[in-house]
Amino acid sequence: MCRLFGSFSVKSFNPSQYLFQDKCSLLNQSNANPSEKQAHGWGLAYLEEGMKVVKSPGAIFDEVSQFKDLAGKINSPIVLAHIRRMSNPRRLPRKRLISMESTQPFSVPDLMFVHNGAVNKPNDVDLGKYRASVKGDNDSEVLFWLLVKKLEEEKHLEKALISLERTINATVEKGKRPFTALNMILSDGKVFHAYNSYTYQPMNSLCSSNQGYYSMSYLTEKDRIIVMSEPSNQDDDWHILNNHELLSARIEDGKLSHSIVKIKI
Repeated sequence: MCRLFGSFSVKSFNPSQYLFQDKCSLLNQSNANPSEKQAHGWGLAYLEEGMKVVKSPGAIFDEVSQFKDLAGKINSPIVLAHIRRMSNPRRLPRKRLISMESTQPFSVPDLMFVHNGAVNKPNDVDLGKYRASVKGDNDSEVLFWLLVKKLEEEKHLEKALISLERTINATVEKGKRPFTALNMILSDGKVFHAYNSYTYQPMNSLCSSNQGYYSMSYLTEKDRIIVMSEPSNQDDDWHILNNHELLSARIEDGKLSHSIVKIKI
């Protein structure tokens, strides 16, 4: 599937170490397993006089210089990055799946979002008025608009995630898998969140073997928190975000704090 990155810091920060310098950087994760290459688009979202999103539907291996040039220049308190390996639960022609509209991060003016996993019955997800907002053929975009819908209805992220997952679960018969993973990193520009949810673990992670493929890892420092699909190095004190755990971070009086809660579906 896809590779995710998110950073949240007290001061503006350049994430090059984690995106392309470390031995198991996001870039290197995307090419670590020849059978699991993430070759279907990439993008970054960050704060720069408002929320900015830059993305490409091209294979990152053909656009490494563009990726490194952009990532090397970013200096922002919040950065999200995504490298895509497309899912295709609808069994659509390949040419429909690779487009700018289907490339992440997805965003609205007050929300940036990246996702790893697949929603198995995206056509059956109740999006209400937001169905018309879906522009591409990526089931992750369906998940994004469902999150927008649930945040509007519930006003609180924890309640929105419970309602979101129950809505997706309702698309399949009991005993069948409604999704592979709903792993997501998101921010409204003020608060940062990472949510880990999966239905199974198909294999170990791509660069390190000490966690499942659908787990995520996080690193906390005094003024910064990093979340990735898996650790970018073996030197720092990374921790695993477990199934149905929500990590939330905020800055108050110039100090970073974070919490982890278990979401009960």
